[in-house]
Amino acid sequence: MEYSESIIEGSIINGLTCPDCGCKHHQVKGVIKYAFFFIESIPFYPVKKSTIIQCQQCWVQTDAATLPKLRVKELSKNLFPTWRLFSKFLGSFLTLMFLGYLVQGEIKQHQLSDQFIENPAVNDFYHVDFRYLSSELRPNEKYRIGKIVDITGDVATVVYSRLFYRMQHGADESIRVGHVTHFSFFSRKEYHYSFAELHKMRT
Repeated sequence: MEYSESIIEGSIINGLTCPDCGCKHHQVKGVIKYAFFFIESIPFYPVKKSTIIQCQQCWVQTDAATLPKLRVKELSKNLFPTWRLFSKFLGSFLTLMFLGYLVQGEIKQHQLSDQFIENPAVNDFYHVDFRYLSSELRPNEKYRIGKIVDITGDVATVVYSRLFYRMQHGADESIRVGHVTHFSFFSRKEYHYSFAELHKMRT
């Protein structure tokens, strides 16, 4: 995480006298220090805000601690309205929206998968983590593609691909390019599962 500053130009006040040059005109500025990730123009959250009072002639800063607290509070209130501080949470808002989008997508995908499992049909494909079904696998042998070839009553007959995949992406690619249509892609050994067992395998 990195940090940057945003400077806000405030009003000109004439109630102070500069001890160095005697000028009575002072510029009031607000400084908001904020944290950001990678992109400086998208602040993540504010870290600190401070009020600066600077002589317009010699640029010497007046220590705000020497002024009446009510006066400093009034100047600060004008410099830092609520909307301005909220704008420094832009990165936080965007992050929350993005996480919400991802979570919503995962929930939707989970619901679709549940509906798919609850209503099995012939020629449906499944990703199957075969480590739960066999303990005699090589390290890279994790996933197989299952295909429903028959449904009798509430029992589905499933065959599995001869190939094992290290990642589910490989299985997706085989389905996408049509490898699953080759006559020798699936093993001839059949497995019979009730619909309840299929649903249990999903969970």
